[in-house]
Amino acid sequence: MVYKIAFIGTHGVGKTILALDVERKLRIDGIETTTVKEIAREAARIGFPINQGTTLAAQTYILHQQMSQELDHSTIRIGAPHSSVVISDRSVYDNYCYLERALGKQDHALEMVLGHGKEFPYSRIYLLPVVNGEITNDGTRAIETDFQIEMDRRVRQFLDQYKIPYKELPVPEERDKLREVWTEIILKETIEALKK
Repeated sequence: MVYKIAFIGTHGVGKTILALDVERKLRIDGIETTTVKEIAREAARIGFPINQGTTLAAQTYILHQQMSQELDHSTIRIGAPHSSVVISDRSVYDNYCYLERALGKQDHALEMVLGHGKEFPYSRIYLLPVVNGEITNDGTRAIETDFQIEMDRRVRQFLDQYKIPYKELPVPEERDKLREVWTEIILKETIEALKK
């Protein structure tokens, strides 16, 4: 069984670090785990424009790479463990939202994204909320909070419009406990699901 998790939401909310934390802790528990890293970073590294200035070519590259890597990591190979976890740092859904924001509705891409989600579904989708604070300038992602909040709204609307089930992670009372609380929730639910 391959248990497929997606961390989704706007940029700058901690998906990448959370994915690495969860992967590390699952591996410590002896669970075969791999992460599909955020494709937008790779796209930017090879010269595609992302963020507000993205293009159809850039977003098409990102969507195709996302789907390809998810399929590659989700394929059960001969000799592989019976249970394994694939963590996607983003999903096809939130990646599509960036495309639609920049270029309007793209029927071909939308059909592809919804089809991928139906044929190769995520076992669990976790939506990371926007937590007040500045976006860390990593040199890749946009740091404008207005853009971040707009993308959060767009992702939520997309999930609701297409009735895609997800779980929103709670905002902990203590800011410094943020990732710790999220990791605990995800580990507990993942281990329970793998036992079934």
